[in-house]
Amino acid sequence: MEAQQYAPSIRTIARAETETDQEYGEVVDATLLPEYLGGDYAADILTGEDIRTLVYPTADLDIIEVSVAPSAPVAGRRLDEIALPAGSLLISTADRTELAGAETVLEPDEQYILAVETDVVDEVLNLMRG
Repeated sequence: MEAQQYAPSIRTIARAETETDQEYGEVVDATLLPEYLGGDYAADILTGEDIRTLVYPTADLDIIEVSVAPSAPVAGRRLDEIALPAGSLLISTADRTELAGAETVLEPDEQYILAVETDVVDEVLNLMRG
């Protein structure tokens, strides 16, 4: 991809008119149809695989999947040792076999599902991503 030759961390998207209009695959990371292009969906693509909106937001609540960065303030710590902001809830453990509890350790490079009120999303992402 052209942009990655200049800056490897750049991600790109292109708008397509039809589902079969995929000729951009050689030069962009993803091709989107206008009817599916919401702000959260585009942001998910541009941020890569570390953050993904699972249920596109209602007015006040997002369900997101976030990968814990190795240098994040919560990395390697138990849920009862950290203070997630009011308006956020860690839902599942990394392996998604059980609900998160006080003993859940937030492992670096693992993904977790959270319910987050819109006004505290940035604060939660700062804790999880650093």
